[in-house]
Amino acid sequence: MSYIEEYDNFLDQIRELKNVTDGENIEIQPYQYGKNKKAITYLYTKYNRESIYTVFNNWYVLNMLSDKYKVFLANVEDCNKLHYDEQEIKVSTNYFLTSDYLVFPFLTIDLKPVIDEIILNFNQSITNGDIQPRKRPEIVYLVDFDFMNINQNKKNYLHYKSEKVKNQIIQNCRNVDRVILKNENLFNNLLKEIMPKIKGGNTNYSYNSSYLNTNLIENIDAVKIVKKPDQALRIGILVSKYNQKDLKSISKTLKEFQEKNKFKIKFIAYGDEKANLKLNLSGVDYEFQPSGNLEIYYNELVNLQLNAIIIPANKNNWNRDNYDIERVFELMAIGVPCIVSDIEPIKNYLVDEKTGFLYKSKEHLKRILTLISEMPFEENESNLLEQISLNAKNYVYEEKKLLSEIALKNIENQFD
Repeated sequence: MSYIEEYDNFLDQIRELKNVTDGENIEIQPYQYGKNKKAITYLYTKYNRESIYTVFNNWYVLNMLSDKYKVFLANVEDCNKLHYDEQEIKVSTNYFLTSDYLVFPFLTIDLKPVIDEIILNFNQSITNGDIQPRKRPEIVYLVDFDFMNINQNKKNYLHYKSEKVKNQIIQNCRNVDRVILKNENLFNNLLKEIMPKIKGGNTNYSYNSSYLNTNLIENIDAVKIVKKPDQALRIGILVSKYNQKDLKSISKTLKEFQEKNKFKIKFIAYGDEKANLKLNLSGVDYEFQPSGNLEIYYNELVNLQLNAIIIPANKNNWNRDNYDIERVFELMAIGVPCIVSDIEPIKNYLVDEKTGFLYKSKEHLKRILTLISEMPFEENESNLLEQISLNAKNYVYEEKKLLSEIALKNIENQFD
């Protein structure tokens, strides 16, 4: 299969996945037990439709490459349209009778009644001879951020500050067979908080490893900008509704830099229209480019022709455990040097002025911008930015972040 055919196939997969967000199921009669692969069914309610993309790589990589697992996605609506911590969801018999793993999203409701009903119906189906006797499906719970230390300024997540909600999540962790956390950093930090409260639970804990999809990035060649002496550098600023406070914290620094260095750097704010940029980048002269859907995301990044990109993140519990490491790897893979806060976990993957830039303070950020704006550009000679771009791409490839085989192994290890 040629790359073009492979890429078109990938886009078809994404379009199919989008049906989930419209309340439709993908392959609602999942896997028939008895084949040579184990079935994983991810369940999502209407309150979790956005987070379906957090399991997209699992779905795609396992279904394309795995000899061990087959993944299905199923949308589950609550029965009475209740508040998201009072849902009464029902899991279709088809899902748990034909699955080896049943994966619940990060719901705050009490999952025990739902799990008990699944186990009761499963056992009854075996007794009645509806299915061949076999091990019941393993119940898995996805945890995607540190609910124990939720950051004060994330108003959409204040719900998780309630001790009642926290205790319910901990109880859910105890009642399921397996908990998968978003990343290794969250795995290490959150387990310190909740393990003492589990008290004898038999839950198995694992985490998502960082990986990228080969077919999306490996064959995309970014066109190098040939900078002329009077041409401004194109510096991106990654913006979203979740990093508004981070953006606002550097807006004065960016404004001051522009006032002293006119025409040397052009800022391009790229991302979410809900980032409230008029307030959070007040006084900064920038061009806004809204990010498109998943189908065109990587091509957009290439077409923006960025010389570098700023990814602001203050040191807090939210960024510590939810920092989008995959996003940084994606940018490195297409040759865009990243300018990021010197905080964990990303500092463990970038080497300052070798594979990216790590700024320790606002003044340090200003010095980095000054450094790159004053770099000489000479024909047939590489400067620091170009060297960093090459080093970053080599790092991603040499560390096997892009290899499908490594991605496959990382995902399979979550369930093995």
